[in-house]
Amino acid sequence: MTTLITVRTKAGFTLIELLITLAIVAIMAVISVNYYQSWILKIHRNDARQSLIELAIKQMQFFADHGYYHQDLQVFADTDWPITSLSFAQHYSLTVTVKTFAKHSVDKFVITARARGQQLRDTQCAVFVIDHVQQLQAFDHLGQINTHCL
Repeated sequence: MTTLITVRTKAGFTLIELLITLAIVAIMAVISVNYYQSWILKIHRNDARQSLIELAIKQMQFFADHGYYHQDLQVFADTDWPITSLSFAQHYSLTVTVKTFAKHSVDKFVITARARGQQLRDTQCAVFVIDHVQQLQAFDHLGQINTHCL
């Protein structure tokens, strides 16, 4: 009697190998998406800084021409930036506070950029502020100063 020995060759992957590969790809995808989203939030911070600096310059020019700081940001609107109550890319809402210390004299201004929309997820750098001496500051969502945002 003769015995036949069959030899099986491996043709493909086992289910376990496929599941392990799928798990590794899924973990890498989750890490990548989270990193990408935090990177986007950090990039949008430039929108606040750039908008504040631009408005502070316009406010200083207005002061040089008229002798006082204006309390309405819409005065500085133009065709490139029609809605000055929002930052250039509209990730932040902008407000101005003008402080008067002597009668008929306005001495200081503070322009504030507050995160809005998707940018609210950036709790580390929720608020940016610039004043009449061009001092730029950043604050987290609790109001604590955060120098890492600048």
